[in-house]
Amino acid sequence: MLTVKKIFSFLALFYEHTGWRLPILFLLIAFGGILEVLGIVTVLPLLNVAFDETPESPISQAIVGALNHVGISATLGSLLMVILTVFVVRGVFVFLSSYFTAHIIVAAHREIQLDLTNKFNNMSYQYFTTHATGWFSNIIVVETKRFVSSLRGFCNVSVNIINALIFFLFALTIKLELTLLVFAIGGLILWSLIGFVRNTAQISRDQTINAGLLNAEFIQLIQSFIYLRATSTTKAVSDHVTASIGRFANNELRLRKISAIFTSIIEPIAVAVLIAYIFFEVTVLGGAIAEVMVFALLLYRLLIKLVSIGPQLQGFTQNIGGVFAINDVSRALERHSEQGGRHRVASLDEPIAFHDVSYSHGDSRILSNLDITVRPNEMIGIVGESGAGKTTFFHLLTGLLQPCGGRITIGDVPYAEMDMNSLQERIGYVTQEPIIFNDTVANNITLWQRNDEDGSCMERIRSAARAAMCDEFIQAMSDGYDTVMGDRGVNLSGGERQRIAIARELFKNPSLLIFDEAASALDASSERFVRESIERMHGKRTMVVITHRLASVRLCDRIYVFKSGHVVEQGTFDGLYNTEGSHFRRMCDLQGLSE
Repeated sequence: MLTVKKIFSFLALFYEHTGWRLPILFLLIAFGGILEVLGIVTVLPLLNVAFDETPESPISQAIVGALNHVGISATLGSLLMVILTVFVVRGVFVFLSSYFTAHIIVAAHREIQLDLTNKFNNMSYQYFTTHATGWFSNIIVVETKRFVSSLRGFCNVSVNIINALIFFLFALTIKLELTLLVFAIGGLILWSLIGFVRNTAQISRDQTINAGLLNAEFIQLIQSFIYLRATSTTKAVSDHVTASIGRFANNELRLRKISAIFTSIIEPIAVAVLIAYIFFEVTVLGGAIAEVMVFALLLYRLLIKLVSIGPQLQGFTQNIGGVFAINDVSRALERHSEQGGRHRVASLDEPIAFHDVSYSHGDSRILSNLDITVRPNEMIGIVGESGAGKTTFFHLLTGLLQPCGGRITIGDVPYAEMDMNSLQERIGYVTQEPIIFNDTVANNITLWQRNDEDGSCMERIRSAARAAMCDEFIQAMSDGYDTVMGDRGVNLSGGERQRIAIARELFKNPSLLIFDEAASALDASSERFVRESIERMHGKRTMVVITHRLASVRLCDRIYVFKSGHVVEQGTFDGLYNTEGSHFRRMCDLQGLSE
């Protein structure tokens, strides 16, 4: 249930994201409400003048006295001009409050997305692995929109609350008992509608969960398109997605139905109360029709604004799931941010050493007692069957995971004392499935970090491409380096994608370059190009080649053989191959390799 305490907690939460803008908005709303009341009550002396009556109402007398005080006679023309002026000024304040509301919404949306993007970029690898890609996408794209929609609803609620209080205070000065009675009636009506608001809040939180699941399923459906079409299994997956769409649509319909109920009952209720008041005042108490009609209009506006708090609350709560989601995720990302020390890594000109390093995931031991040294400008090979622990070694080497036992150092400085960003800035990484963006070749190589004012950047791009042996086929493309590569590089072969990925890392010019199964999915010709690209860099930079394809590590200065999370052998290719009964020799024999 939305208690006053919870409303204030949301106010504090929204203030975190809007700052000084929210109090300014409330002031603009208050000024607009006061001007609206003044415009309405000024009608009373206008009617007195129109019917040639002496103003008897305290309000009429106060308005006429105020006009006389500034030298304006209370004539039909002057009163009409006063009313027009009041509503024109009020229109200005309404515009300012509406524009300022839009400014708050846009600014909050931008700041939330930027804040979450920064926190996503700094989240720990462990936290990343516990959530689906679609969940992250839903948070940054969908739930931020729902957050600001809820913020907009909160602003609308604030408008009605502030205006209702202003009308209530003005009405109290005219007819105390009747105003309290109408206010009580409106309060009872509003209270009776709160049950719908409670239901809306729960449905909204369910929608957050449904939206995340649906987004994740859509992404999986798109990513699996080729396989599903080629194997005619699209319907099975589509049926699963269709069920999620149905759940989402049903909840959305429930929210819309509640909104429609609110919208349909407000005005009839207000008009019914208004008619009852006019009938009672005129026929029973014999009140003057002019005064009755003006006060009835005041009460009508009070009742409309009071009862409208209900649908505005509903509009606020139907998106409240986004508020909870953004708040929860933001706090979780803060808790699960990348941790590290303050020591910045200026270079990697000292050895990276694993000292008796172990790593466990839950109760499962993945790596045990690793002693590995990666020296500057050496080429190190990490080999072993699938599940041997090679990928976990990579995660430890790059600081994505922290060891459960032992320590990793650069020179004499432990990883735990390092600023991980400064380390990772000096690492290049080429994966089995290269990351290709739906943009030009040049932007894929530079990751949009281009400065072509002096032409040097383009020369750096081509130099990196030549070193990765991809300049020739890029030049043969329709637009050369400005050719758009398609989603995930769909317009390129696997070998071409891989060589462009290598060019990207060479453009970055890292101190440590890691190849993780970089050639394992390629045909023989493409693998040869990638291998030659790697061989060209031998001795010029520090490289780690992680693979189960042993042909890729022939030139490595040292090879570490992994088996069941342990390093069981180490040495050069020839030395390991020529050791009778070695595990490495058996692996080579299985792959048909000779010395």
